[in-house]
Amino acid sequence: AIAKNISAVSDRLGVMLPNRMNKEEQAEYAKLEGLSGKAFDTEYITFIVRSHRRDLHDFRVEAATAADPGLATEAVQTAYVVRESLSAAIKLAKANGITLPPRPPRPPRPGTTASAH
Repeated sequence: AIAKNISAVSDRLGVMLPNRMNKEEQAEYAKLEGLSGKAFDTEYITFIVRSHRRDLHDFRVEAATAADPGLATEAVQTAYVVRESLSAAIKLAKANGITLPPRPPRPPRPGTTASAH
């Protein structure tokens, strides 16, 4: 349902959504093709966590800065789904002894400046 809603908003705004993998996703796909078992699980879950962290940040920024109310609403709703998925992926990693990369530092919130305190 979320993808359909984002698609409707993007159509209304005249924005084309990607319909194929980007270079990073293609490289990850190729890497995963050569793995199996625990190595596959570790690489896949690590990629998902990194990707979801980045996506969550992007959706939160869009929710806070979108001029279009429909886009802001969809960004908030999608951020919630991504956060839930990220939480599940982290729990899965912990349950399977997969060490995840550290969480990147939080960038400043939109409209604020980083302070040197």
